[in-house]
Amino acid sequence: KMSFLSEKKVRSMMEQSRVAGLSVTYMKGKPCGLDETYSWGFSNLAMKEKVTPLTRFQMASMTKVVATAFSIQFFNERKISLGSRVNELLKNYKAEYKLESGEGGDPLWADEVDIDHLLDHTALDLSYVPGYPLGKCPSTLDLVKGNDGNPKIKLLRKPGKVFKFSGGGFILLQYLIEVVGGNSIE
Repeated sequence: KMSFLSEKKVRSMMEQSRVAGLSVTYMKGKPCGLDETYSWGFSNLAMKEKVTPLTRFQMASMTKVVATAFSIQFFNERKISLGSRVNELLKNYKAEYKLESGEGGDPLWADEVDIDHLLDHTALDLSYVPGYPLGKCPSTLDLVKGNDGNPKIKLLRKPGKVFKFSGGGFILLQYLIEVVGGNSIE
């Protein structure tokens, strides 16, 4: 089914890229149904644990590609430009949260953040965002406000100037989509 990938080609690419283990799943149907999983290499080199079809890798940043594609379509369907200011949209949709600049940041910067800045990692901080099981995640509002022990989402630098991985930008993006769309993404 995955005739475009040969084991020889995959192993060659893994060696070139210094990837220890890889799992590729072929899915088809609606909703997506698992068809086949192909596995190569090791999930733990030190312990020589081989990757199997049951090995699970954390998707982490790969989900940001999906979130970006979804966001582009979501905002385009609503005639909202990706250059739209986040705080202005939050105000217009009567959100319970407003982005603020953090300590040492210019208070005016928060009003300069646009949707594109959330997508391209040039506005917010919080590089690592812990995951939550489906149904057990705090509300997105609690996440952006920093409730329940979560770090508060804040702006620490002038938006659009410097790339710095920003999980916080994607939490705020999710909150914005929920506010504009009128319900939870989860």
